[in-house]
Amino acid sequence: MHNKFKTLLLFICIIISIIIFMFTFLDTEIFLKGSVFFSFILLQLYIYRYHLKKPTKENRSKRIAIMGLFMALSVLFQCSPVFYPAVGLILSPLSSLPISMGCILFPQGAPAMIIGTSLLVSFISMEEAMIFALATGVVGIAVSMVIISKKAIIKSIWVPGLSLYTGILTLTYIIGVPGMKDFFSDIGIVETNLIVLIFSMIYSYLWIMIIKFFLKVMMRILLKDSYLN
Repeated sequence: MHNKFKTLLLFICIIISIIIFMFTFLDTEIFLKGSVFFSFILLQLYIYRYHLKKPTKENRSKRIAIMGLFMALSVLFQCSPVFYPAVGLILSPLSSLPISMGCILFPQGAPAMIIGTSLLVSFISMEEAMIFALATGVVGIAVSMVIISKKAIIKSIWVPGLSLYTGILTLTYIIGVPGMKDFFSDIGIVETNLIVLIFSMIYSYLWIMIIKFFLKVMMRILLKDSYLN
């Protein structure tokens, strides 16, 4: 295993450990749930380490390990409002970042990542699973499509923007997620659609810029010396 790749995995594990520590400081039940996800991460690292002895499967094992780490991060971020509502509202949107990075690095694994993450989140909170599947997760995938296509942001911003717009309206009017339904209860339908559309476009644009920045960092670490080739 290359030193830079070891450093990357260690860095991600440290981040996850800090998040778990934040969630478990006052709650034993959360500690148990957090330990399950961290064990999932360790399993991915074990798979990677084991298959290093098998050159023909090395690249596939790297992909499995990294995709597993991205999924674990997305689950931790998305489920944070369940554990700590105040802090969780800040951390929850960050679940789009690992999913988008994973879809950019491994486009063929995008369906498995989004479905697997949604299922893992549903074990903790069905409401958060629906939010991930229709909003934060969709944004991550749509933004990755925009970046992979290499088209101008102005021409492609509608892909993640309309995806998020549709997802928010679905969560609000069809599924009726309590938080969103209450927020828009005193606003007219036309005003709601306009607010959600403008928000979705601005939000998607910000995520495109953020993920492009993180992608440059990841590419330097993982692809500079053809680690994934």
